[in-house]
Amino acid sequence: MLQQDFQALLRLHRTLLPEAPQGLRTHDVFCVANTGQKIRFTAAAHVPGQLALILERSNELMRERKLVAALSVLWLGLIAVHPFSDGNGRVALAFVEKKAKEQGFSLQSAAELQSILLTEDTTENLKHLMTFFSTHLKQGSTHATLTG
Repeated sequence: MLQQDFQALLRLHRTLLPEAPQGLRTHDVFCVANTGQKIRFTAAAHVPGQLALILERSNELMRERKLVAALSVLWLGLIAVHPFSDGNGRVALAFVEKKAKEQGFSLQSAAELQSILLTEDTTENLKHLMTFFSTHLKQGSTHATLTG
């Protein structure tokens, strides 16, 4: 499952951003927050390992039928690690939607997910994300429950 998810992420990136450099980023990146604070993402050398941990944990939560928690961990992890040179938000959103669909759910108001402001407090971020997913997932068929 891990290798399938990894390949699915790479395909999504290639499909959504065909002009962008392909594959995982090989350079370190940072952004500047609204507060002016410089935020460094996971060092490029650690991206593959961190990505594997995120995918493993989200899949474990899926197996436990904890969809809200799984999607929250997946979204937060992909955004925090920032595995690609460009398009991380778009790829993360598409991948989260794909994983929800595989479990028989659709994500309503998906664009709102990208407007959730993340902080350095992982616990607080997960609370916000779990609230978002709890209220924005619509069940299509019953493969999983919406437990945290």
